[in-house]
Amino acid sequence: MKKLYLYLPIIAFSLIARNVFAQCPPPGFPGTGDTCPQAPVLCVDMNGYCDQLGTNNVPAEFPSCPGNSLNNDEWFAFIAGTPAITLQVVPSNCQGTNGQFGMQGAVYEGGCGGDAIDTQCSCTDSPYTLGGAFIPGQVYYVVFDGCAGDICDFQVNVIEGSTVPVPPEAPIFDVAPQVVCPGAIVDYSLANPNAATFDWVLLPASLGTISGTPGGAVTVQYNNQPGSGQLCVTPSNPCDMDEPPVCIPITLQPIPPTNVPPVTICPGEATICAGNTYSSGTGPAGDPVTLQSYLGCDSVVVCFINEYPTSTLDLGQVTLCAPDFLTICGQNYQSSDPFINHTCENANYLGCDSFVLVDLAILNPQVLIDEPPVIGCGPTAEVNLNASGSDFSQAPGGSISMLWTGPGILGAANGPIVTVNEAGVYCFTITTIRGNVSCIDQDCVTVTDNIQFPQQPQFSGNQSP
Repeated sequence: MKKLYLYLPIIAFSLIARNVFAQCPPPGFPGTGDTCPQAPVLCVDMNGYCDQLGTNNVPAEFPSCPGNSLNNDEWFAFIAGTPAITLQVVPSNCQGTNGQFGMQGAVYEGGCGGDAIDTQCSCTDSPYTLGGAFIPGQVYYVVFDGCAGDICDFQVNVIEGSTVPVPPEAPIFDVAPQVVCPGAIVDYSLANPNAATFDWVLLPASLGTISGTPGGAVTVQYNNQPGSGQLCVTPSNPCDMDEPPVCIPITLQPIPPTNVPPVTICPGEATICAGNTYSSGTGPAGDPVTLQSYLGCDSVVVCFINEYPTSTLDLGQVTLCAPDFLTICGQNYQSSDPFINHTCENANYLGCDSFVLVDLAILNPQVLIDEPPVIGCGPTAEVNLNASGSDFSQAPGGSISMLWTGPGILGAANGPIVTVNEAGVYCFTITTIRGNVSCIDQDCVTVTDNIQFPQQPQFSGNQSP
């Protein structure tokens, strides 16, 4: 029993000491804000933070809690210290103002009006949690509200992760052109745009003008004069404004001409360089093409296009006798043509077309002799043999000869018609010639005599007296 009396004063003193020294909000913590824009940023560990909901009963929309409204809402902000955080909110001493007991709450990212990380939309006077995934260094906003304006005490315990602010992460350039042309309009961005607030500056300022809301990305309009300097980004958050800047060098200079490696094309083909189509060579000086770069300034591309020489094979005169024919790269030519210009695709060693020129003559003499008449029996009997229906075609630059042969030719025998006075076999030959090639055709006919025996005498009278 003595032990009991001995410890009771000690216990009582401990409780009295806790009540004497407990203070809400704790020393070093600002009071909450009545609206989101008035929310103070807590730059110390939130664990153990406590306060009392106020009496500012002004209904407002409760973001991400449809059908619910904020009444005597209290706001504050904190900087995430770890990727995962869970807050335990412990309501106490709720007064049941306007007939309802308990609290509601939510955590938002991205500023006032941002998306909800977690919500407690229903009213409760029991401890509840708000948690989720966070980006260390980013500011988050917390709202606590009394149901129907109920006034409650509350305490916040950090049961997972940390709300101790971390220094803002150093900027990491994602898109960062450093050599640009005068007058260029260039976009710059950071790979970690949510880790802090970023302030941008050009050094010297005469390099150009920065536009866009300071943050993870800006646009720089550079001046029209060459020069050099730096583009600097300084990270900060509401709890740390003393971080050093991160700078990249900037050089303003015209884009030097770009000489495209020479391209050689086959005759009759085309190629594209700097957006232009070339079907012939540009010459040794090349062809300068002015383009606008992605930075908004001119650049010059010099195209060098060469052309392989035309590959031509001139066969000259080719003379054949029908039915022979000439084949060039798989195509047969069976008739005369003095102006053949054949294209053999991809035939030469460069993979280009080659051209074959030919003066082609295919000689095809054709002898046709009319049916010969029958020769009479008298000493002056004679007939004409006619081969005028023959084909006497000859190639340009060629010649033709004709000749009759047989036993009774009268007069000239080198024309299509000949006179004969004897029966027998007569042949007509046509010879067409070009160069050292001669082609011959011959046909023969037989001339017959008019052989008729005298009529037998007819006797009259009595042949047997």
